[in-house]
Amino acid sequence: MKRTIVFLFYLFFYFTCFCQAQEIGSWRDHLPTRFVIDIYKNDNTIKCVTEFNFFDYNIQTKEIEVFSRSNFLSDVNISCSEYKNNKLIIAYKNCNIDVIIDEVVYNIPDIKNSQILGEKKINGIKIYEDVAYLSSSFGIIELDVASLEIKNSFQIDSLSSPVNDVVVYSDTILASSENGLYAASVNSNLSDYNSWEIIDSRNCKKMVSKDEKIYVSFTSDTKDSVFVLQKNVFLKINKDFSEIQNIVYTGNKVYVLDENNIYRIDSLDAFLYWSNTEKIIDLIITEDVFFGSKKDGLITFINNTKDTVFANSPFTNNVFDMSYSEGKVYVAPGGVNNAWGNVNNRDGFFIYDGVFWENFSYDQSMSKNDILKVCPNPSIEQNYFIGSWNGGVLEKQESLFIDHNFYNTGGVIDTISIVNVNNWSRVRGMCFDGNNNLWITNSQVNNPLVVKRQTDWLSFNFPGLNSSLYNFGEIVIDDIGQKWIIMPKGEGVLVFNDNNSLDQVNDDSYKRINTNYGNGSLSSMDIYSITKDREGAIWVGTNDGVSVFYSPELVFSNFNFDSQKILIEQDGYYEYLLDGQTVSALCVDNANRKWIGTLNNGVFLYDESENEIIKNFNKSNSPLLSNTVFDICINELSGEVFFGTDNGICSFRGVATKNNKNKDPIFVYPNPVKKNNSYVCVSGLQDNMNVKFTTVNGELVYETTSLGGQAIWNFVKKPAPGVYLVFSTSTLGLTKKVGKFLISE
Repeated sequence: MKRTIVFLFYLFFYFTCFCQAQEIGSWRDHLPTRFVIDIYKNDNTIKCVTEFNFFDYNIQTKEIEVFSRSNFLSDVNISCSEYKNNKLIIAYKNCNIDVIIDEVVYNIPDIKNSQILGEKKINGIKIYEDVAYLSSSFGIIELDVASLEIKNSFQIDSLSSPVNDVVVYSDTILASSENGLYAASVNSNLSDYNSWEIIDSRNCKKMVSKDEKIYVSFTSDTKDSVFVLQKNVFLKINKDFSEIQNIVYTGNKVYVLDENNIYRIDSLDAFLYWSNTEKIIDLIITEDVFFGSKKDGLITFINNTKDTVFANSPFTNNVFDMSYSEGKVYVAPGGVNNAWGNVNNRDGFFIYDGVFWENFSYDQSMSKNDILKVCPNPSIEQNYFIGSWNGGVLEKQESLFIDHNFYNTGGVIDTISIVNVNNWSRVRGMCFDGNNNLWITNSQVNNPLVVKRQTDWLSFNFPGLNSSLYNFGEIVIDDIGQKWIIMPKGEGVLVFNDNNSLDQVNDDSYKRINTNYGNGSLSSMDIYSITKDREGAIWVGTNDGVSVFYSPELVFSNFNFDSQKILIEQDGYYEYLLDGQTVSALCVDNANRKWIGTLNNGVFLYDESENEIIKNFNKSNSPLLSNTVFDICINELSGEVFFGTDNGICSFRGVATKNNKNKDPIFVYPNPVKKNNSYVCVSGLQDNMNVKFTTVNGELVYETTSLGGQAIWNFVKKPAPGVYLVFSTSTLGLTKKVGKFLISE
């Protein structure tokens, strides 16, 4: 019998989300929990450490609690862990370390911050009494778990060989390495590599101890083997294995987990315990059986019933592009390399409705590699288009997928001309115009700009430009219908004007924008991002800051249309906005503020009305997952800002929400305002409304201006308990809205 416990958690999570709105200014991350690397059992809880976080699964209540960077941990991207005596040690791929004792995180960044030549990586952790031995790419690190200090580090030979695993038994410490198995007395000077003796010269990987026996795995080009070391004698297990993933001591037995099966070791024999165990990385056996899977999360067999357990999340942490429409965020996880070639990503695509992530696999996506764009139709619910690099255009209509290719579009979706390559259609940019026509960029073909109307497909070329030699990236449409297209790899921006007559090509025109005065005056020809703000200006992100076209309608006129760099005051000095930085993402919120992502310095929020940067999020001062930001997307209904980074997606609950209609009622929350609340929020407003908070006697206590459809009163000092009124008025005084709320004792 098979069940899926994860759905019970979904329902619990669903009601929790509706009962408890996300706090303004709070963070959450959206990282996979499927990729388990270690599991541990403590009473009725299974602790599952994944590549990005860890979660506790209560066997009785079947509830899941996830711990990650946004709510608990110090970092992301976990390499290994160890749990013993209610102490959990987590090592990250950057060598940062968290020690978790009694639900308190103690961060030890010493190794991460140290200057070490060559590779810096922690491969494994073993705890003995109050000492944790960390196997690393540069030897063994000794961590005092009691004092939370790095006590020492050891090299096992003159070559500073990387250490794969460590075992301590009796008065001996063993270290496995690709150069062999090393041994030393724990009472010797371990810092002196002469104290270490090589006892076997084969490539040694995993080790586990049982009583006075040490089970050691060796690997070769063709097979893996396991030997038992007892009283300085090696005895071979009578079986060869295929790429051993782990050796586990559980249920008073030793088990070998290779890439296909699990074997139980009895004496010197290996018996098949479980077959077809691809991606199984860890095992716990009690009266029940628990598997840790690098693909399916936690797999449990309780009372002969199989459950697959993981929290709802995107299928992977990859993200290339994000789009928004009607309360949903659409994520394209594919990618291209620096030369705009394929990376062969097969993650499918993901959709988030504010509560649940829906994942569409590679197979469900008609086997499309490198999905670079998911473009929702703003006029038709459950209709969106998917662009892939080599796979052309895929359309989703409710439950049906439709493949749009060279053959069924009359050659409009064209294929690239490369020797020995067939049927590759490379699509990056997609967006809808005001007439609900879908515009698409199709790279390395003669007619690279495509439009899908309701009944047919058309394509456009750029006379004088050998388009088959160029890639065409993201596309945005300005307020008069001109198409602005990024030309990657240092080729600037191309603007196309069809003069609002798609069937008449003789009046079409295009212009390539560059760094020259009178022809765009871009900051740089290396373009990474582009967007249109709420006043019609076109913002272009380059590898040298931002260029803004305030008069895009003048591109094809004889008047000056050049972009401008924004001069801001920063710490008493004047400088151009993000001068010298690579602007990889641009997104405009409902208050027309610009969220700007960079490749190296995190995220900036620029308020044009104040001409200042009002926020800067980076990995050091916030739960942002990485300073490398690929894309930014905003849920206009909630104000939640999503950041797509090289470590995955995280989000920040912003202030600016969708501009509301005149007749929409206002909503004040929290209401009542309790002791632990630090603000009160008013939603249902229009942008730029004057909002006043008064007592019932009319005394003004706070005044502000709405951002999008929302206004916030952040308490510097908690107001006196009582009933308060809210009065909001539009700029011209044509719209007025009133509300009230209670501040409790």
